[in-house]
Amino acid sequence: MNRIFKKTLSGLISAAILISSTAIPIVSAEDTLPSDELLFHLTFDENGAEASSFEATVGGIVKKNGNTALAPSVDEECGNALSITTNSAGNYLELPKGILNGKDAASFSFWIKPNSGWAFMTTPVNGAQEYLFEKYLGMLATTSNLKAENYNNNSARPADINVNGSYSDWQYVTVVYTATGTKVYLNGSLAASDNTAFDIKSLLTSDASTWIGHGNWNNGEGFSGMIDDFRIYGKALNEKEIELLSAKAVKLEQDKLIKEKNCLEIDTHFYADYQISENGKDITVSLPTIDKEKYSVITASYSEGVLSNIVTKTQADVSEDRTITFIDLKKNDTDEVKVFVWNSLNGIQPLNGNEVFQITSGEKITATLKITNYTQSKKSIKCEIIPYNSDGTIFSSGEPVPTEQEINLDIMESKYLLLNINGNSSVAYYKAVVTDMSDNKTYDAGYLPVTSVSFPDASPADSANTTEGVHDPTIFKDPVSGKYYAYSSHNLVFESDDLINWVKHDYTKTVTVPVKAKEFIDKNYSNTTANGTYWAPDLYYKEGDEYPYWFYLSTSCGLGGRNSVISLIKAKSPGLWDGEYKDEGVVIASKEENDYNTNAIDANIFTDSDGKTYFIWGSFWRGIHGAELDTDTGFVKGVDYTSDTSILSSCKKFGSRLFSTPSGVQGPEGAYTVYNEDTGYRYMFTSYGWLGTNYNIRVARTNKTFSDILSGKDPHRQLTDQNDRLVGTTFSEQTNKNELWGYKMSGSFQLGDGIEYVGSGHNSVFRDDDGEWYLVQHCRKVADAIAYLQVKKILWTEDGWPVISPLVYAGEKEQTIPREMLYGTWDLSSVGQTIFASGISDVGNRNSERNVDLPVHSSQIILQADGTLGNALGKWEYDNDHTITITFSADGDKNNYEFYKAGDQLKMFVLTGYDKDKRENAIVMTGTDQNGTANFAKKASAMSQSTKPEV
Repeated sequence: MNRIFKKTLSGLISAAILISSTAIPIVSAEDTLPSDELLFHLTFDENGAEASSFEATVGGIVKKNGNTALAPSVDEECGNALSITTNSAGNYLELPKGILNGKDAASFSFWIKPNSGWAFMTTPVNGAQEYLFEKYLGMLATTSNLKAENYNNNSARPADINVNGSYSDWQYVTVVYTATGTKVYLNGSLAASDNTAFDIKSLLTSDASTWIGHGNWNNGEGFSGMIDDFRIYGKALNEKEIELLSAKAVKLEQDKLIKEKNCLEIDTHFYADYQISENGKDITVSLPTIDKEKYSVITASYSEGVLSNIVTKTQADVSEDRTITFIDLKKNDTDEVKVFVWNSLNGIQPLNGNEVFQITSGEKITATLKITNYTQSKKSIKCEIIPYNSDGTIFSSGEPVPTEQEINLDIMESKYLLLNINGNSSVAYYKAVVTDMSDNKTYDAGYLPVTSVSFPDASPADSANTTEGVHDPTIFKDPVSGKYYAYSSHNLVFESDDLINWVKHDYTKTVTVPVKAKEFIDKNYSNTTANGTYWAPDLYYKEGDEYPYWFYLSTSCGLGGRNSVISLIKAKSPGLWDGEYKDEGVVIASKEENDYNTNAIDANIFTDSDGKTYFIWGSFWRGIHGAELDTDTGFVKGVDYTSDTSILSSCKKFGSRLFSTPSGVQGPEGAYTVYNEDTGYRYMFTSYGWLGTNYNIRVARTNKTFSDILSGKDPHRQLTDQNDRLVGTTFSEQTNKNELWGYKMSGSFQLGDGIEYVGSGHNSVFRDDDGEWYLVQHCRKVADAIAYLQVKKILWTEDGWPVISPLVYAGEKEQTIPREMLYGTWDLSSVGQTIFASGISDVGNRNSERNVDLPVHSSQIILQADGTLGNALGKWEYDNDHTITITFSADGDKNNYEFYKAGDQLKMFVLTGYDKDKRENAIVMTGTDQNGTANFAKKASAMSQSTKPEV
């Protein structure tokens, strides 16, 4: 047995492993706090602090403006704090001018309990800031967001540094500004940063103003909330200094955690070992992907358990093949080697290989347990790895059974335990068991089945040459070559052999918009010009035609208007622009006039079960419309193509409305329609929201043919969502104004500490030759930033609604998953919920455009081995294939993204997968509750039993 965490370790390794990962020394003596370059310090306990002006502890005279007051601060020791109850531009404190004059770095450090507005601003600008030419340092603070801004702009704006969370109570914040970037520390820990270079020194002038509770946007902006112990340093504080300043906040946070949790917290993961090759005393480490921008690799050698040597190397030392070599590491040939990784966010941790959820015979796996003591007493802990038979009895081969370690934990202390497991085909599963020796209470800390479930290989990361830059992708599998194509707005074509590995073909420098579309706009539209690229392609394949690939491309004028056309390009190649093609001209058009039902963009060609083909289009305005397509010509029946004038005239009030738009809401747009012969329904997928942030996919269906719908009465009352609401009705006809109609299949979400995915939508759907279904969409990882091509696997619920995997497709298949693989802690996101921004409750309100369907983060549930949910939340059942039914017996807290209520039931499909952004294997779930609300889940930890005290 390897017991690597011993008190004989010294230096960096010893300090990192044997002390709490969260504990910071508590400092109370004022003279121990950093004073170098302290230019301003305001305690609000100064003599005369209640007067209209008074002298700060350091830095000069403070002038009060408007209604400000003093109120009790964090605790009695902290005395008074500034209190501003009304967010008004006139209520603030004005500090002496030029506090930071001549400095090339600045740090602001303070306590804050915000409601809204400017915590502080420093600026050389007299009067109001000018958009895109802003010059200031500042922080906006609300109860859910801290936003640091560093602007010295000249026609462009860098991204803000945001820290999201719950800030209704006191927090200690430090913001460090330098010429090479900005860092935000929250309660002593680095919470967010950027590396945006900017000229900070020219902001810090002799006449620069500094305010607490004020910003000079427009006629001025204010702040409401409380601030205390406000400090300004004329340098970049280092992490040790920030630790000292925030020590009290850390202690308060720790006390709060102990009170709230009052338990051992156990986080368990299983890893396949990283590879070490030895050449005498030299060793080479083959590294897994380390998902950190900056890190160091530390190797330690041990002679009979005693640390004998430590060598540290940086990220720059890692070769292209992801190996790193340490010369003369070992002092003796028999030394044992361990590898650690360090980064500024997480400190030092054992280097882990690839996470696994199973073990095979002969395989070596390491169980890594991080145990934190959130109780009010010291703990002695024992951890064991025990093999079991399939009947639940302990496996015995005549050899010692358990592999174990014992540790002691102080209050708030964390330690990592590493235990080795060697796979044995005679064992059914291994279980990690943690025992609290003070009361002999045991916890199931993780199960590792001996099995061979298929996990997909690692898929490539997104890149400029593969998946970056996509918008509005339409998927097509070429029946001739068998290749997959995704056609994108902005003149991009993506090509793949397997839906996983993509090559991007960029035609932005060789193609603009179809010639005849531009000519039509130039001739018939006044005071406007066509955009430089086309939008939202769709394709109809005309088998046997000389030009069989018929592409429908949207050309618009600007963004958000109805001056648009959809035109037809017939090509000989599925690559569109890489071969011969014909420009057939405009198919449908619209103008900025109310006689046109909708914007003439976003074509979708749908062939129904009766063989008839339909042209579906529209964005915003009066929604999605449809008409029959003439597949002999590629043009729409009912439009008069005699002349440009006749096209424009016949397109007025043309088409049947199918999917409507609520007033004031962006959408629907980007319709895509498919027929599923297994369910007997036609499904229309549409997108709502702003494409850069709250974009989301909503679906409706019908069991009628489009021929019956378009030829019958009330075509707008035929498509229904999961609650049988008629999605073609107008907003005035919709009785419930607190959510959009349509089954919300996907939207912005975050699982655990993963990426917050936003702007997901404008999808296409197809069924492959093997019967598997896929959704193809664009998605952003940062709001309003670049979008990426994503393919996701579709499954179908019992009642015939599509659900998608939360992960990008990597080759996974539906398969039987062993029950033991499901035990553990899961991040659960109710992605189908509609979340409003504060103050918004009506989706029809014009202010709702970007304030509805905000990202749905996750809460956690524990699937325990006995079929119950941890923390008495309910129970779960398994069909021993790949479907889980979760029944809740308690109400969740929506403020914590727990949207379930007692009696709610989720039916979830289980899939393996690969998280291409976190670069790790994964097990996920997707499904709906009894109301048809979509849910995603991802296994976060093998820890499979709640450790919280029973209530």
